[in-house]
Amino acid sequence: EKTEAISKLVKVSDDHKEPKSLLLGNRHQYPFIEVVIQVQRLTDSSPTPAWNKTKSTNTMKLVPIMESLPTEKTANSKKERKELFHAFDPNGNGYLSLAECDLGLISLGKKCPKPVILRAYKAACQVAQEHGQNLTEAGNDYIEFQEFRLFLVNLKKYTLLWEIFVSLDTGNDRRIDRKEFRKGIKKLEKLGVTVEDADKEFDIIDADHGGQILFEEFGDWGLQYVYPEMN
Repeated sequence: EKTEAISKLVKVSDDHKEPKSLLLGNRHQYPFIEVVIQVQRLTDSSPTPAWNKTKSTNTMKLVPIMESLPTEKTANSKKERKELFHAFDPNGNGYLSLAECDLGLISLGKKCPKPVILRAYKAACQVAQEHGQNLTEAGNDYIEFQEFRLFLVNLKKYTLLWEIFVSLDTGNDRRIDRKEFRKGIKKLEKLGVTVEDADKEFDIIDADHGGQILFEEFGDWGLQYVYPEMN
């Protein structure tokens, strides 16, 4: 199945008679660049990322990697964001889907944990809608440029939260139980938070009262503490 998929993708790429190195370097100029990226993903022989299966020290490297994203409110940073947005938007329609954001980050060498990119995307894609600033109705479900900076800011925030969440999740099941939370309570100091009563704080974070803290709940709780200067 993988061989068949690759054959179909390569045929489309070859029909354009463009060297793959050129395509990868000029993604925003060539809409069919997605074909090359898909081939690259299908043929990737690297092991499953740590955030997808087992824990690894690689998780700790995500924060400095995301720090390089252009989120400052300066003219130069805005220029970089525009270039990045166009690189993420190969078909040039002015909207970014979740898949385009994921592939765009991969093309930059920033393999983002799926829970992180999903939370960051959801938190950003409807901001313009809420303020009545979407360019068209289609913008309700996608990220437009005026939401792109918030998406990048959220990536930074949720990446740090993910790092702490994974360190608390000693059972490696993407859930934090009460015992794990009590044991790792000191790790929350990375957020500048000092918890006096672990059980009380656990109940606050565990919004659905299911007895386990999911990343969505941990993210909703911790977002207020991460990089407050970016709020």
